[in-house]
Amino acid sequence: MKREGKRDLTAAKVEITASGAGLATVLYLFPRSRPITAEDKRIEFAAQLGPIYVAQYFYPQEMQYGGKLEL
Repeated sequence: MKREGKRDLTAAKVEITASGAGLATVLYLFPRSRPITAEDKRIEFAAQLGPIYVAQYFYPQEMQYGGKLEL
């Protein structure tokens, strides 16, 4: 994950679980030692699994519930 003005975050662990019918669930686990905060304007997640490339932007200010960042 990339955050503007901060070092990139690397997944500490990746878990892949077969979901049947040729599908799989991929779970990326990131360390909490360098937390994402509401002050981070935009987070970019990008990953490549073989020929499949996935990228998505997240906006922490939109991920709040009751005034608290919920990740």
